[in-house]
Amino acid sequence: MATLEKLMKAFESLKSFQQQQQQQQQQQQQQQQQQQQQQQQQQQQQQQQQQQQQQQQQQQQQQQPPPPPPPPPPPQLPQP
Repeated sequence: MATLEKLMKAFESLKSFQQQQQQQQQQQQQQQQQQQQQQQQQQQQQQQQQQQQQQQQQQQQQQQPPPPPPPPPPPQLPQP
């Protein structure tokens, strides 16, 4: 009978150990998911910032007046 009790205790400790491991795995998965979400958010923010910068650059380019046309070349005098 003593061996049966030992077996039962060992089984229970194994079960609790497995549960702890599962909890740790779940926590790790949650942390990984959170990190991935944060990375995605950062990437989205960077993309938005880049888009805003591009838009600002385009607006600045539109606001600049066009460059003046080059002056015409001087007329060539006929050589005698």
